Amino acid sequence: MLLSVALESACADLISTDLNTTGDGLLTKDTRTGFEWLNLAQTQGLSYDDVSSRLGTGEQFEGFRYGTRDEVADLYRAAGIVDLSGAYVSANANGVAELFSLMGGPLVSLGVDRTLSFGVTGTPSGAETYYRGVLACRIELAYPTVNYTGSAYLNSSVSEGSSASYMGHYVLREANPVPEPSTFAALAGLSTFGLIFVRRRRKR
Repeated sequence: MLLSVALESACADLISTDLNTTGDGLLTKDTRTGFEWLNLAQTQGLSYDDVSSRLGTGEQFEGFRYGTRDEVADLYRAAGIVDLSGAYVSANANGVAELFSLMGGPLVSLGVDRTLSFGVTGTPSGAETYYRGVLACRIELAYPTVNYTGSAYLNSSVSEGSSASYMGHYVLREANPVPEPSTFAALAGLSTFGLIFVRRRRKR
């Protein structure tokens, strides 16, 4: 049975958005970079070779590309994950739960206390192997309290032909980042200035 952990949302930089139909929530948009990450469950059970063959024009994942190891690390940090060493720490709990909620995890459970998801990146770790990210959430029962901890690391690797039911792939497409409120204010100020300038020229 997969664990369901209700934790406070970790960040405002990542938002759920739609891919095919309204409300499908199959994309997670990083409003800082404009990257739209595909839900891991959409590539679950496929190998690196499988996904790569479906990224071209007219294919299932047209318009997407593999995220690099560094880009996935940045995604983790945007979610609020602060420790990428693989250790289980309470500071990671909210961030891991956030990505599970947004990106279709967890994909597998180990016993009754741990849930995990694995996602392959596009960065080679060796000959015909690629780095993958591993996210995990653990519940520690220490009566009368319950402790939630999270783990994240990007040092695991997988061969390009390997697939598993618990593994998806970090693929993204590049959209435009959402402007900061200060940017909207600046644009509004420029528009007002432009209207005043035009009106003055007309009066002349």
